[in-house]
Amino acid sequence: MDKGKTGQTKVNQKVISTLGVIIATVGRKEIVEQTILSLSSRRTIPGCVVVTGATEKDLPVLDYVMPFPVHLLLAPAKGSAIQRNHGISQLSPSIELVSFLDDDMELHDDYCAEVENVFRSAPEVAGFSGYIMTNGGIDRADARTLLDTYQIHKEMPVFGFYPKRWPGFYGCAMNIRRRWLAVEQFDERLPLYALGEDCEMGFRLSRHGAVGGSARCPVVHLAAKSGRISEVGVGYAQIINYLYFAGKGIGYPRMATYWHHLVRLPLVNLFFRLFPALEQKKSIDRKGRFRGNLLALADAARGRIDPKNLIAIVARFGK
Repeated sequence: MDKGKTGQTKVNQKVISTLGVIIATVGRKEIVEQTILSLSSRRTIPGCVVVTGATEKDLPVLDYVMPFPVHLLLAPAKGSAIQRNHGISQLSPSIELVSFLDDDMELHDDYCAEVENVFRSAPEVAGFSGYIMTNGGIDRADARTLLDTYQIHKEMPVFGFYPKRWPGFYGCAMNIRRRWLAVEQFDERLPLYALGEDCEMGFRLSRHGAVGGSARCPVVHLAAKSGRISEVGVGYAQIINYLYFAGKGIGYPRMATYWHHLVRLPLVNLFFRLFPALEQKKSIDRKGRFRGNLLALADAARGRIDPKNLIAIVARFGK
């Protein structure tokens, strides 16, 4: 299904015709509408935007002329990996560069132009993340103020790496050369909540080129809470997904992953469940997460390390 509308480019806007944007969304129709509207007002804009939902109710209603084609698609099933892959399959052959955005983003005016600049200036780069200035705890108006005051200087490096503690990819603003997406697609065994898929994709891309980030591509992630799965589901994915990644043997070191996700993380959730007064992130339901952790540990002990188990968990404990 394609409900794309093509509008006329606004005065003084620069279209990066080789860049396509893909947004996977579920249950956040109004939020994704606001994100697309904001993107349409930027100084530099993509050649097209592809929005993939799981049902008709996920898709935005765009009753105004846009400065780029917007293609609204239904993926075969729910899940960011499945939805992103479906969006990739629908891109025009003229698209060489792909930006994957979460549905609750604000971008710098020159984000699209700088994405192209990074790939053109550093041909060794397979993929990179934008510079996430803030991740949650901010509204759109404040996000715009923050981004509009950020200056991109000529002397800024085009490409760099995140600190060693970060594997090199962050999902809310990933940029990838199109040709590598024919080789490395998102893992569709990660349904509903594909926690960790960004880093795992980054590890696989690093076999083909450099992966890192660029301070020339600032974004703000609003991290809206609506439409998310339950904290029980999050707690389950926190363990099962990463054990699955470690088993694939690409990027995630097994012993470090086992320590962090089998021991440290459940203990952290338990600690703040027992001592909630010490919790700084008040929005997190530690009881739910710890319960999800225990369910994942039980499945791991039985050798059932499959991210698709999350479907049954969500059916049992709700969205």
